[in-house]
Amino acid sequence: MTALSKPVNTLALAPGKREFGVAVFTGIDLTYFSLKSLRDMSSEGVLMNETAILIRQLIDNFEPRVIAVKAISQYQLTSSALKLITQVLKHEAEISKIPLIEISLTEIKSMLCNNEKATKEEAFRSLGNIYPELIHFMNRPNKWQNEYYNNLFTAVSVGVVVSEISKSLT
Repeated sequence: MTALSKPVNTLALAPGKREFGVAVFTGIDLTYFSLKSLRDMSSEGVLMNETAILIRQLIDNFEPRVIAVKAISQYQLTSSALKLITQVLKHEAEISKIPLIEISLTEIKSMLCNNEKATKEEAFRSLGNIYPELIHFMNRPNKWQNEYYNNLFTAVSVGVVVSEISKSLT
């Protein structure tokens, strides 16, 4: 397979204050998904360093040609930690010369449910139809478990939106 015919690797991310949702797509195939934890948030410098290391490891491991990120909402911008994480993420993409695309929750709901007014949970449920391997992580018995996996589903959703956009352009 030549470099030109190689499917595009998309690294889809949903940054959170503690966990990063990570999904990797080769074309439209979901090839990897996980949650990565940021352990030490003792200072801004440590948080920046830990985030940069995580992003570099993901770039080195998966060699993405595109990075897709869940756009931070106005409400989330009040979090200085999340704002800092997002800045580091954008910086790492820039120095790696990898295009970064931000995908909003509205775009996710529109793509997965054909309805911008759908709920986030409805959008996530539709992922189970596309990727049955995710069903195990849905509808957990405890609220904290559902919240824990939120960034995982968000990352996969972001990747689906980018994959569908890329597919329609070819």
